[in-house]
Amino acid sequence: MLLGDAAHATTPGVGQGAAMAIEDAIVLIQAVAAGPNLDAALARYETLRRPRTQNVLKMSRRTDRAAQLAHPLACRVRNAAVRRMPVRMQRRQLGPIVRHLL
Repeated sequence: MLLGDAAHATTPGVGQGAAMAIEDAIVLIQAVAAGPNLDAALARYETLRRPRTQNVLKMSRRTDRAAQLAHPLACRVRNAAVRRMPVRMQRRQLGPIVRHLL
C-alpha cells in the first residue's frame, strides 16, 4: 500500500505533499474500519482518494508551469497578474484544497 508522495507525487507548486499523506492515512483508516474486508476497504480508499489527488496534481502542475516561465516578458506578465489578482480570486483558486479540509 502506497500513501502520500509514493502514491501520487505532487510537484511543489501548491505544497500539498505532506498534507496528502496525512489525508491518505485518515481515509485509509476510515475505509478499513468500515470493512467488510481488506480488499473492499482498499477499493473504497482508492475510489475516495482518486478525484482529490488528481485535482491536486493538476493544480500543482499548472502552478509549477507558471512559476517556471523563462522568457522575461512572460515572467513580467505573470508577476503583474499575480500582484493584481484579487484576494477573492486567489481564494477561489485555492478553494478546492482548503474546502476539502473543513
